[in-house]
Amino acid sequence: MAFLEGKGFTTSFHWQDTWAEEHAHAFTVAKAMEMDVLQAIRDDVNRAMRDGIPFEQFRQELTPRLVALGWWGKKPMVDPLTGEEKIVQLGSPRRLQTIYWANTRSAYAAGHWERAQRTKRGLPYFVYELGPSEQHRPHHEAIANRPTVLPVDDPFWDTHYPPNGWGCKCRLRQITQFEADEIGAPEGAPEVTLKEFRNKRTGEISMIPEGVDPGWHTNPGKARAKTLMQGFESRLKEAPEPVARKAIADFWESRAPEAYRRMAEAVDLPVAVAPRLAAELDAASPIVAVSSHAIGDGDLAPYGEVQRMIDEGAETKQPGGLRRFWHRLSGRSWTASIGRAANGLLRLVGLSETDETRPK
Repeated sequence: MAFLEGKGFTTSFHWQDTWAEEHAHAFTVAKAMEMDVLQAIRDDVNRAMRDGIPFEQFRQELTPRLVALGWWGKKPMVDPLTGEEKIVQLGSPRRLQTIYWANTRSAYAAGHWERAQRTKRGLPYFVYELGPSEQHRPHHEAIANRPTVLPVDDPFWDTHYPPNGWGCKCRLRQITQFEADEIGAPEGAPEVTLKEFRNKRTGEISMIPEGVDPGWHTNPGKARAKTLMQGFESRLKEAPEPVARKAIADFWESRAPEAYRRMAEAVDLPVAVAPRLAAELDAASPIVAVSSHAIGDGDLAPYGEVQRMIDEGAETKQPGGLRRFWHRLSGRSWTASIGRAANGLLRLVGLSETDETRPK
């Protein structure tokens, strides 16, 4: 549910307009160019996921809404990329099945990945298994029959995390070291042959593993961490400063930071908005961020106080262009060090309690 509800919206004419990792932070349906249509579809997808609604009920309840909105059957539509008018397929039972399947399967995959990050100490391996389909893709059969048992964080899962194509029902099962030894799988990942795929809408060239459908060659859960935070930071940059401050404060009061720091991949977590500091240090953005891998296993509460430290604390200049902020919080002294990284962004490079009675 967090995967689905955390997405923004994007309109697209063709399925290749929104590509691969973009689906981790953008809800889109090809040819759904009006926001009321996209919102109606998203509302029912979210409800189906939340309440466990099967496809037939989803289809029966959504169809009349889309008919009333005029998004049903075949109609002429102008391709915004080419300006050409085409007869296109809008809503249909088959399209609703694809929408339902793609969104629910991706959400389950993202949730499964995040759970695996929390439990990999006791269940350190994935084993690739075939799903209940009557017919299987030969490449997927080869991976399953090998058998393929690899660590949860093996790079193979970056491109082969199911679903690996339209309608793919393959799955990963998380297992213990004991079961991995019992299976006796060959060491190392299966050999991967990459094929060049050109996105005809954008011209972008991607290298896709053989046996994986283009657009499904990513790990939904792994992509979600990075793209959600990128999307969050983009919205913070565009928001008025009071709105951005409130959003960051809410973020650190939520459970999200705890989830992000448990993930294998590092992402930048926003801690403050500092336009003055950005101007003085010639930074590309006023958002101050910290790497999820840098916050460690300690108390997260002080990170929610960085904004206050910048606003109210005593500031000193340090070597290398760093700015150090000293402030007393709840009767304890804290220091925060902020600088501009090589990529031009503001970074929180240190946050710690100190026994100093005044700033140095």
